[in-house]
Amino acid sequence: MKRILSRFLSQGYSTHDLNRVTIVSSRDNLIRVIAFGRLSLFGRGAARLHDQLVSVAARWVESSDEPLRPFAEAADQRALDSLEEVLAESPSLEGISEAARNKVSEAAPQLFGQLWSHVEAEADARAQEAQFDLERRGLEEADQLKVILNHQRDAIQEQLEIKPGQQRTFEFENLTKGEQRQVEAERVAMQQRLEAIEKEIEEEPDDLRAIYQVSLRRLQPVGLVVLWPRSRG
Repeated sequence: MKRILSRFLSQGYSTHDLNRVTIVSSRDNLIRVIAFGRLSLFGRGAARLHDQLVSVAARWVESSDEPLRPFAEAADQRALDSLEEVLAESPSLEGISEAARNKVSEAAPQLFGQLWSHVEAEADARAQEAQFDLERRGLEEADQLKVILNHQRDAIQEQLEIKPGQQRTFEFENLTKGEQRQVEAERVAMQQRLEAIEKEIEEEPDDLRAIYQVSLRRLQPVGLVVLWPRSRG
């Protein structure tokens, strides 16, 4: 994601609905275009829970008036792999003719517009998957927290030697008055903690689970990458 976004920032330009567009040289014989959107999921307090790039790739035939048709999943992944390989080589615009650059610049908004609905559909699917994962994570962490709090409660009860319906009185034999006061203060503190922990067990796991609940979803246009065959110059 960082590599792709940095590429947009260094080579991009602004348009109406398209944030950035870049053209890079590739070894492929086909002109491939990849539209990117940024999917963000937010929880309460506008906390960002999930962030990812969503992409859709297609072949661009300059002579055709037909709308772009996204690749199937395997070909789409190959287009992304090709882009990763190209970006890893730190490509420049050298070898891409000015005519090709102008052609891409003129066509970019239309190409992006044709792919955007497919990006939205892909983002919907990704958002559902991410939301499911977030909810599962919230449940797991809430259960883990409940186990921890229960263990703490049990440990305190064991120290106080409290059983249901019964409370044992501390024995202060062989203790000085200062030591007795210290023991009594510790007992009072543990008793207060025991009372507080019951409320925590009841409320905090639900609060933790709520942190992972999605309250807002946002999809923003990021940019368009055009993989231009080196053989075409």
